Amino acid sequence: IMWGANRRARWRQLPYGDQGLFMRRSCFLKVGGFCDWPLMEDYELVERLKTYAGFPHHKRVQGACKGTVPKLRSGVRRVQVLDTAVVTSARRWLRKGIWWTTIFNQFIISAWHLGVSPFTLARWYYRV
Repeated sequence: IMWGANRRARWRQLPYGDQGLFMRRSCFLKVGGFCDWPLMEDYELVERLKTYAGFPHHKRVQGACKGTVPKLRSGVRRVQVLDTAVVTSARRWLRKGIWWTTIFNQFIISAWHLGVSPFTLARWYYRV
């Protein structure tokens, strides 16, 4: 799991919150912080950060919960994957299995990109 998550973070510039997101407070505040959502708040924040850094983004991200995304600022860097581990819960992965959890998570992300509310997604996610 860690291998795949690290590859996704490096190649697609798409880390998720359970990998640990570190940034300067000023950057966090500049892009509007986390949305007050029960699910997808980490994914959406990373998408806004990518937009802030000048990467292409999905149209839903522009102003998703905090207004418009700020313009590119000099000195913004790509996502860096550190060698230090962040310990998070593996309960869902252990209970549901790697393949089922991966496929279901991709379904949730796809549904979000199709416009499904993060509140509806949370109901689906936590019911399963």
